[in-house]
Amino acid sequence: MEEKLLSHSFRKQIIKEIKSDENIQRKIVSYKKMRMQQDDFWHYVKEELERKLQAKTVDEMHIFANVNLQKRISRSEAAIYKKNPERIFYVGDTEIPEFKELYKDIGVNTILKKANIAYKYLGQCALQIFPQMGCLHVRLLLPHHYDVIPYPDNPEKAMAYVISNFDNAIRDRVRKDGKYTGHSQGEQYRDLTNQNIGDADDQILAKEKYYVWSESFNYVMNGKGEILSKEDESLVFKDDFLNEQGAPVLDDNILSPLFEYNCLPFIDIADD
Repeated sequence: MEEKLLSHSFRKQIIKEIKSDENIQRKIVSYKKMRMQQDDFWHYVKEELERKLQAKTVDEMHIFANVNLQKRISRSEAAIYKKNPERIFYVGDTEIPEFKELYKDIGVNTILKKANIAYKYLGQCALQIFPQMGCLHVRLLLPHHYDVIPYPDNPEKAMAYVISNFDNAIRDRVRKDGKYTGHSQGEQYRDLTNQNIGDADDQILAKEKYYVWSESFNYVMNGKGEILSKEDESLVFKDDFLNEQGAPVLDDNILSPLFEYNCLPFIDIADD
């Protein structure tokens, strides 16, 4: 099933869905809530007033936006990890104290506390475990940071995660009628095909980066669905990493470092 991720046409379809208006709207909501959590919400109050009143009237008003109810409520409800839990790790009957030190080095309690708060104001988030400079790290991903590709026969299970940059500078603007004014990439590059005459947007698409993780595969692709080198992000000239029988061609640029363990380095935190 995961082999679909190595098909060029399927990768282009993934990008098309990531850039769809519905998905962009979902990410805008997540991004706004994140900014509000950071006490950066004055302009959202102003935009809401401008939808109901004339702009001139709003300009003459003194806007007080210093009471952050979202932040207060989410921090109050996030009761987990307000106190550090006591953990004891065993393999069989033998305690493994090294695991406790590993959790401490990673800062698990701190990141889980942040994740609990994010869950309270967003309803969903994820954690990614990754190695860096010889150490394991955990980072919090909010809904506008990633997309999930489910298994076709089991929509509740993630087949892959796609991490990409959210272009908030273009999309995080709201019209007076309540609709977003940013031009989604789905509108700009709707067909996602490469014409015989060079597309004007080819250079833009080539600079986009999408980081794909599944149990078996991990690769970087650009906005045209082309797989890039993990080492220097140069183009790897293969449309499909599949042989004539449809089996994956083993290549370091597509294989997950966790290939032998059949697991994803993500923890999904969401409502049931």
